[in-house]
Amino acid sequence: MQNQCSGRQTNAVAEQPMSSKRGLSRDVQADGTPSRGRRQFKYLPGHANNPPGSASNPSGYASNPTRGGDQLNLNNYQINNSIQTDNSSADDSRCIAVATGLRLYSPVFSDGGLIPAVYTGDGLDLSPPLHWIGRPEATKTLCLLMEDPDAPSGTWLHWLLFDIPSTMNGLRGGIERRPLLANGARHGRCWGADHHTRIGYFGPLPPYGETHRYRFTLKALDCRLGLCPGANLEQVIKASEGHILGTDTLTGLYGR
Repeated sequence: MQNQCSGRQTNAVAEQPMSSKRGLSRDVQADGTPSRGRRQFKYLPGHANNPPGSASNPSGYASNPTRGGDQLNLNNYQINNSIQTDNSSADDSRCIAVATGLRLYSPVFSDGGLIPAVYTGDGLDLSPPLHWIGRPEATKTLCLLMEDPDAPSGTWLHWLLFDIPSTMNGLRGGIERRPLLANGARHGRCWGADHHTRIGYFGPLPPYGETHRYRFTLKALDCRLGLCPGANLEQVIKASEGHILGTDTLTGLYGR
């Protein structure tokens, strides 16, 4: 497939830092500006230069980050930042069935199970770790999206990531909200039912009193899509037509 995003793109979304000078995480909209509609969290003092998962800062976050005047207790959270790449084992205690095709699963919640709050808008809003096995031999890239089919305004897109290298068997938790990731994967626009304005993962945040389903869909493709970072869902779907080798879904629940 011809690459439609070769050379320097003036309309591509610039990479944005995950923290401001004050040490607060910032949500990035598709135009590269910070979003104001989500909760902000403080990093541990003295750890501004130590990214989550580093030896000197295993979690990267304060025990009780400030959230609009109240406190969110994270003492019981366990953040799983495991990742599987080339030739890594796909063995996992939660994946006990024999896979006969592409299979998507997570070490932090089961299919139909509850998504831990740390991976939601009520917590740190980190993307959950995901793993997959059984990708078709001809797979060149993978595409991942997360949707809420129970949203009042229609199916709500929370995450869109495409051109994931076929050599990868999973994604660690807490993927950066950057248009272009270091592994070559590209974020598309998300956050909305019809109009999408943000880049990166934005976790479950249903209305109070409701429990919603959050559907992760993984597709194995026989090509790179050749789309620029910031592509919308319609463009990704159209570019994927005739190239899907396999697909699987994983559904998690979250309520408030």
